[in-house]
Amino acid sequence: MKDSILSVVELTKHYRVRTRGRRAVLHAVDGVSFDVLAGETVALVGESGSGKSTAAHCILRLEQPTSGRVVFEGADVTGASQQRLRELRLRIQIVFQDPTDSLDPRQTVVSAVGEPLRVHGLADRKERQHRVAEILDLVGLQPTHAKRYPHQLSGGQRQRVGIARALITNPSLVVLDEPTSALDVSVQAKLLNLLGELQHRLDLSYLFITHDLGVVRTIADRVLVMYAGQIVEAASTDALFDRPLHPYTRALLDAVPVDTPSRRRERPAPHGEPYAAIDPEPICRFLGRCPWGSDECHLSVELREVEQRQLVRCVGWESGRVPEPRRRNQGTRTGTD
Repeated sequence: MKDSILSVVELTKHYRVRTRGRRAVLHAVDGVSFDVLAGETVALVGESGSGKSTAAHCILRLEQPTSGRVVFEGADVTGASQQRLRELRLRIQIVFQDPTDSLDPRQTVVSAVGEPLRVHGLADRKERQHRVAEILDLVGLQPTHAKRYPHQLSGGQRQRVGIARALITNPSLVVLDEPTSALDVSVQAKLLNLLGELQHRLDLSYLFITHDLGVVRTIADRVLVMYAGQIVEAASTDALFDRPLHPYTRALLDAVPVDTPSRRRERPAPHGEPYAAIDPEPICRFLGRCPWGSDECHLSVELREVEQRQLVRCVGWESGRVPEPRRRNQGTRTGTD
């Protein structure tokens, strides 16, 4: 079995907020634990506000976690000094959702991609230019793109620049935060193919953050489904698509567009408003939206293994109240926003 490159243990991120005139605590990330193996792609999936991007930012220490532990290549990220963190960030990089926001409009492509090398003092100007030329070719950009500014590039080209900048320091783990959500379907497919090729060629591990399960099917080895700050289901990609156990996972899969109406699944849909994890009680956070919810769901809900290497946070599933899922059709395609 491959070694773990990233271990996240009981990661939490709480924010102090005011609601209805009183102070409260928002549990944006609440006890999240998982591993990423060397060469593996793990997808962290959930709708907006589920806490997935916050978890990613805490892993990178772009935000300081409230508690928990993050270990990357044997080093404790959460307790690392700024100098040590600076060193670790050479090996763990992030590609943000919108390259328009993450790229400086006043920098050319060659300057933006080579900046990490300059900041870390890893190469002189001539070496940087040579390395940037290599990495641009690797991500499918032409030498003529090097002198252009972000506004002179297409959305797909800008995202390739973001990927090139993440790869310039030879990382072993890349966090991809909704990298395809701003792109149309054809560009999405090309970018996902590129990520797969880069992973194989450079022996990369990915933590892929997305709300789109249609994208996940094509790239991920394992999927973690997140709702209201907690992981509610974890499984291999094939197991999750073939036999989703948690009602929220089923709802996400039902939202993936299909090629023909005959492949559409008809299941009870979630109702009500998404759960806001403010001073949460120890109950199922999906209860208010669950088609199969009952008084039993007021019990404390833990993430438990109920199938081989498939974990779910649902007492209804364990008691047999949630119906057995039917096997899904294999013909799903990449979804769009």
